[in-house]
Amino acid sequence: MKYLSILFLLIFTFFVSAQTIPAQASLFAYVTNYDNNTVSVINTSNNTVISTIPVGLTPVGVAITPDGNRAYITNQNSSTVSVIDTSAKTVIATIPVGIKPFDVAVTPDGTRAYVTNAGAGTVSVINTTTNSVMTTIFGGNVPGGIDITPNGARAYVINQQDNNILVISTATNTVIATIPVGNTMPIDVAITPNGARAYVTTFTPYAVTENIPQNVMVVDTVSNTIIATINVVDGPTYLAITPDGTRAYVTSQISDKVSVIDIATNTVIAAIPVGDSPFGIAITPDSTRAYVTNFRFNSVSVINTATNTVIQTITGVPSPYAIAVTPKSPTSTPPNPTPTGCTHSITPTSQDFNSAGGNVTVTVTTQPGCNYSSISNNDFITVTNGNGTGNGTVTFTVAANSGAARTGTLFIAGQTFTVTQAAGIKSRKRVRFF
Repeated sequence: MKYLSILFLLIFTFFVSAQTIPAQASLFAYVTNYDNNTVSVINTSNNTVISTIPVGLTPVGVAITPDGNRAYITNQNSSTVSVIDTSAKTVIATIPVGIKPFDVAVTPDGTRAYVTNAGAGTVSVINTTTNSVMTTIFGGNVPGGIDITPNGARAYVINQQDNNILVISTATNTVIATIPVGNTMPIDVAITPNGARAYVTTFTPYAVTENIPQNVMVVDTVSNTIIATINVVDGPTYLAITPDGTRAYVTSQISDKVSVIDIATNTVIAAIPVGDSPFGIAITPDSTRAYVTNFRFNSVSVINTATNTVIQTITGVPSPYAIAVTPKSPTSTPPNPTPTGCTHSITPTSQDFNSAGGNVTVTVTTQPGCNYSSISNNDFITVTNGNGTGNGTVTFTVAANSGAARTGTLFIAGQTFTVTQAAGIKSRKRVRFF
């Protein structure tokens, strides 16, 4: 049965989400081929396979350094990590790690790679200069998916069998928080570009046959608590967030679709049919395309994120699992680099509301070419227009309040906007005497 075979793979395989780095020329996608012990390299300019690189046994996770020069591959049944030189397209180092390594994530400064070892219950920390393990961290019971905050301060690790998420301080390499997800199995995690949210796919055994909702949970990375739950199509597996921070793309390996979540509203806005058993997903640095591995279809689907439709299918990729896109070419420089030294300010920074709520417009001031995005931290605040480039405005609405006074916040262009709302007016009960 498809469900049982995929569930078995879930317990022993994970991948890392795409890096959120500005767009560059000559980008390549690296795909781990689970049953083939190889990595396929796809040139994204023409969507053709240009190289096949032998690695260890049962490659699963893949992550690429921010400079685009190295790809790190976890080999589940070799208990090693292969290091690929992306210019030469060859393995230049093999690093012993813990038993059954699953996923891998590289810090934003490129100095370390964090590897989850599902069979050992640990996380190996690799020094990317020496390509050796510098320390090993407790990782819980079957650690799987992993992602690192954009500032590099914390790593979020899925703890599959204990139904929680571990938060690791990268400064001390110790677990500093544990986030329970309830009676469901967490699978993968991806963090928004502003670092404010972590999105987590969860899978409940027998949920499909018993009509139990399959969810993506949203974690507030400040409080490390779950603040929202989003129902998606059957069997959410892995996910990636667009570098512009507006959408999350979630593969669903039972329904053979990719769900698209609007980050501002935390709602599903599209479900895209792809190939059989979609697993890994990565998004190009300019947010225009998503690449999806179809495990049982031996192919990779290319999605146009503007229309949310499949525009091409790349064949000849055997049992593809995880995928990552280079943040830039290892040999090229950007023709139009993103401006450096971007600063942002907002006006106003707070507002009081009566119980009826209302609409708000906030002015964003920044340099030409500097991007900004917005996200609500509370369910009663909805962003209606939150992204832009250069000077602009952000609009949001505050819902009517029928309960106690409340306070909420938004992140607008990296700044905190505070909302304070008065309590609702409760109707008086009519008292009867008999």
